[in-house]
Amino acid sequence: MLQPSVHFPSNMAGNLVARLKVLADLLTYRIDFPQEGRIRRPETDIEMRVSTFPTVYGEKAVVRLFGGASRASRLSASGASRYRRLGAIGRGRGNGHAVGT
Repeated sequence: MLQPSVHFPSNMAGNLVARLKVLADLLTYRIDFPQEGRIRRPETDIEMRVSTFPTVYGEKAVVRLFGGASRASRLSASGASRYRRLGAIGRGRGNGHAVGT
């Protein structure tokens, strides 16, 4: 299950987005169009893909984490029962996340 782990104050949002753009080799001075980039660590098989996009309230960023084959697991290992997983998928509202390879 996805759980919040860190909460940043809202006044840090611009600085965090700018830092992510630097790490992902994106254009920091362009905030008027969406951008895509990635951050890779050579010593691990973890890759982060960064997407930035303009909104009415400022620029937002999404970070997706991808692990190698050694980190792959099954949805049944998530701790949720089969009934709960199927119930979440069948509802017409909310979010459903399938994470992995």
